[in-house]
Amino acid sequence: MRAIHRVLSLAVFLIVTASVAFAADPYAEYRIPAHNWHSWSANLSGSGNHDVRQVFSGFRSTSGELNGALASRYDGGFDSDPGSGAYGLELRVSGGRLHTSSEQVDLLQTDESTGRRRNLNESIQGFFGFARYPWSAPLGFSIASQQQLGLSQSWSSNGRIQVSPPFEVHSASNATSGGYGSLLALVAGVNWGRVRDATPVYQVQVLEQRLLQEGAISHALSPAARERLAALYTVEGRLAFAHQRPTKYFWGELERLLREDDVLSERGLDAYTVQRLLEPLSIAGKPIARTRGYSIGPQVQLRSTQNEYGTKYVVSSAFFENDSLLGANESTLPRSKRYRRDDFILSGLFADYHRPFGMHWQADGTTRALVSESGERVELATVLRGTWIVTDRWLGTGFFNHSASAPGEGWDRTVERWNIEYGASVSYFFEDSWAFTLGAQQQQTHAPDNFLRHEFFSLGVTYQVSGLLNAPGVFEPMRLTPPAR
Repeated sequence: MRAIHRVLSLAVFLIVTASVAFAADPYAEYRIPAHNWHSWSANLSGSGNHDVRQVFSGFRSTSGELNGALASRYDGGFDSDPGSGAYGLELRVSGGRLHTSSEQVDLLQTDESTGRRRNLNESIQGFFGFARYPWSAPLGFSIASQQQLGLSQSWSSNGRIQVSPPFEVHSASNATSGGYGSLLALVAGVNWGRVRDATPVYQVQVLEQRLLQEGAISHALSPAARERLAALYTVEGRLAFAHQRPTKYFWGELERLLREDDVLSERGLDAYTVQRLLEPLSIAGKPIARTRGYSIGPQVQLRSTQNEYGTKYVVSSAFFENDSLLGANESTLPRSKRYRRDDFILSGLFADYHRPFGMHWQADGTTRALVSESGERVELATVLRGTWIVTDRWLGTGFFNHSASAPGEGWDRTVERWNIEYGASVSYFFEDSWAFTLGAQQQQTHAPDNFLRHEFFSLGVTYQVSGLLNAPGVFEPMRLTPPAR
């Protein structure tokens, strides 16, 4: 099949390109420092509200609600260059009670109604994922799983009394419902090659650049300092597992490393410099990730979902005239039940390629070809993306996504559905003055019974014409600053 040939050719091309391009650069030399973490937390919460409404037309209503939840969560994991893992478990119980009442009184009729509802929900969620590269060769194994089980029950009752002398109508209903949902997923693969998130290397490059611009360091960092700072940025997000206010500990370690490298100037890290360093490494809300490496190998995906939900109703009514019962009835509706189970087994090949080219360029590509267990369906997907980080105010991106499915048997199958999406955007932000975004995107979808094409264009410009802040005796007059380069 031509589509599969294209995927395999692309995978070979990515591997060859990656091997040739694997020249010495700070991103290729980056190694994940060994570290581990764990956290156990518990949460108890409750809420309630009460509402009373009354209007002069004779209508009055009240409602009250109470809710509570109890949860406990455990997370742990480890990460290093030869292997990584993460696991977690969460237990949660929540419930609530609701009571409502209303009354409508006019000259000819009185209408009263009440309602009650209780609900209880329990859930348990777990996950684990491990990857291991046991040898010096870039051959690794990965396995991941996700498990979910949720139970829900609810009980509700409603009553209504309508009085139009000499008649009264009493009606009531009760409902009981409940069900469960479960998910079990398992993904296993064999990987040749290793993809690392080398964003900490970029963070250190930007840190050094900004420190030099602000005069906070007297000269460039040493290679050893860059490596230690990259390791610090790698574990930055994990400091929250050991400290309630991790930011101050992170910056304390960062300043210590700079002093040990003997690069801090007399000015040091003053408040302005720290705020400059805290400016996010994202432009127009778009985060920038710098991943490095390639990986290819077989992959198997197994997924099973089950859902069951049932409801039972009881309805009754009674008719009165001058307090004399004229008639009554009660009916119980048969319990309704819905059940569904879906099982999937997909297997195939995947290939990933990620490469930063210096501080300003990033290329990413992913392709996958999966076949269903019966062999009656092939799914293909390819994602290509390029990023150009001109400065910390400029960002350009381009992307191409393709997906297709081909039912049939053997090599004679043809593509039945396919989707192509591509586009580009440019974001530009002038500090304190201009904000500019320009983008274009096109999407095409082909199915046996239709063909759709959508085109999107976006343009946004913001400009602050002038600005001045003057506080004599506090600071010098401030005006709009020129763009940061």
